[in-house]
Amino acid sequence: DLLPYGGTLERVESCKKEPGCSETACMAAPIEAAPARTARPLTFRLAVLVVSILLPAVLLTGALIWRVGLLDRLRADQQALQLARSVSGDLDREISASVETLLALATSPDLLQGDLARFHSQAREVLQFRRLNAFVKSTDGQQLLNTRLAFGAPIGPQELLAHDQQTIESLKPAVSGLVVGHVTQKWQLALSVPVMINDQVRYILSM
Repeated sequence: DLLPYGGTLERVESCKKEPGCSETACMAAPIEAAPARTARPLTFRLAVLVVSILLPAVLLTGALIWRVGLLDRLRADQQALQLARSVSGDLDREISASVETLLALATSPDLLQGDLARFHSQAREVLQFRRLNAFVKSTDGQQLLNTRLAFGAPIGPQELLAHDQQTIESLKPAVSGLVVGHVTQKWQLALSVPVMINDQVRYILSM
C-alpha cells in the first residue's frame, strides 16, 4: 500500500533500520523514480518495416534477373550451335558440289589429251557461273594453268602440298586445311582430284 508523502511500506521499514532515521523522515523522503525505458525513434521502426518488406522483393528480383540471364545465355549457345551446324551443312554441300564439278572436268578429253589451252577455255566456261577457278598441277606440285589467269601467264615455282600428295596416293579427292592461295595470297580451302591417264596420275586438278 502507498503511504503519505509518496513513501512505500518497504521503503519506510528499510529506512527505519538506518541509524538516526525517524519514521516521519522516512515517509517524507522522495521516492527515486525507476529509470525510464528509452523508446525507439519512429524513423527506426519505419526503417525496419521498410527493410522487412523490401528485402524479400529485392532478393526475388535478383533471383529472377539471374534466371533470365542464364536463360539468355543458354538460348544464345543454342543459336550459336544451330548456326554452326547450318554453316557446316552448307560447307559440306558446297564441297560435295565442287568435288563433283572437278571429277567431271577431270574426264575432259582436252585435258586427257594434254591440250591444256583448250581445257583452260573449257574450265573457264564451266566455272564462271559459280564464280570459281580451277588449276591444273603436275605431280610435283607445279601449276600448269590457272583459270584465274590468262593461259600461259607466269605462275612461279610451287611445291607439292599435303592434300595433293594424299590425292596421288589414295587416287581419291582430298580437301586441304586452310592454305594460302599461290595466286590470290588469301586463306582458303583447296580441293584436289586425280586426273588418270593409263591408270596413272598424270595431273592434279584443283580449285
